[in-house]
Amino acid sequence: MKIAIASTLRPYNEARLFDRQALLWAEHGNDVHIFARDFGEALEPLPSNLSVTRLRSTLSGWPRRLHLGWQAVRAISALKPDVVHYHDPELHFWLPWLARRGTKIVYDVRENHPFLIEHFNRFKVRHLSVFFAKLFWRVEATALRHGFLVSVTRRVADIYRPLRRPTVTVMNFASRRRFAQHRPSRDPVMICGGTLNQDRGLTEMVQLVSAVRRRVPEVRLLLCGSFASLKLKSEVLSYARHCGVESSIDLLERVSHREYITSVLPRARLGISITPPNAQNDCAFPIRLGEYWAVGLPSVTNDLPEVKAIHDADSFFDMVRYGNMDELRSTVEKYLLDYDAASEAGDLARRRFEDIYNGETEFDRLRGFYQVTVGLSC
Repeated sequence: MKIAIASTLRPYNEARLFDRQALLWAEHGNDVHIFARDFGEALEPLPSNLSVTRLRSTLSGWPRRLHLGWQAVRAISALKPDVVHYHDPELHFWLPWLARRGTKIVYDVRENHPFLIEHFNRFKVRHLSVFFAKLFWRVEATALRHGFLVSVTRRVADIYRPLRRPTVTVMNFASRRRFAQHRPSRDPVMICGGTLNQDRGLTEMVQLVSAVRRRVPEVRLLLCGSFASLKLKSEVLSYARHCGVESSIDLLERVSHREYITSVLPRARLGISITPPNAQNDCAFPIRLGEYWAVGLPSVTNDLPEVKAIHDADSFFDMVRYGNMDELRSTVEKYLLDYDAASEAGDLARRRFEDIYNGETEFDRLRGFYQVTVGLSC
């Protein structure tokens, strides 16, 4: 089977696109072609049945997105694949129309994009953002009327249920091929990785450091990821200074995913994920949480619905109620003050990752969906 995987926002080696889909499709004997934005990253050795086409544009903003989408649809049209699996909502304007030629269309739904347009006021004027959020939902409904949907969580799948399109949930767990187990660090270091924006609990983590430092004076918080803006970064540092913990917080930006896995995560004793509830976060599963499990770190997170569903069935990690700082502090201190407890919890997390909560297991669900529902032999 010939499979095209497309993204105009992400590099070819983005984890869900590459590790959890393209490589696994290739391993099952399929002819796989990735069309992705060129970020200048080095091209690693690829299987003979997997190729990469870089999409380039000197434009910016929406003109760049449309230009990249136009490049993608031209290249994919020439390829004539059996199925195109795309990952970005701006490709709604291009790829679904290939269905007219008999190509199967699969859209990887990662977020509630209409909500994000309104929530972050993308058009700077609230009434405009509300209008375009509603318009975008109509565009999606039209573009996907012949498509198949792959959702990252069950709650995201519920949002798209009114479209009445065949849908499968494939959780965004880490891949076994990328993650080796590491012992938790002997140093009392907490880590939070991933995109750092106002919906990532940054204020709460600074407060946590201040609370924990009373019993663990050497505690450090390592924030690894790109801040959404320089203003937000400045605000976090200013708040840390106000709380008297600026010297206990390390910021690490512009690190490749490979370096994050092999060099940054091993510096931590404990993984932290604090995600304030809202209409987007309540549908999400924090990718960083699955990565903590993958390297064998104990983890503490708050009770997002998707996280709570896992915890209620399999409580191998620690979950606290959002906003309960005393519960969060005491749970964190349990691991920062007791290395053996951290090591034991990390071992358990790694075993659960290897057995259940990994990208390869989730891929089996995707492959079954392609075979049974999409109607492809793969």
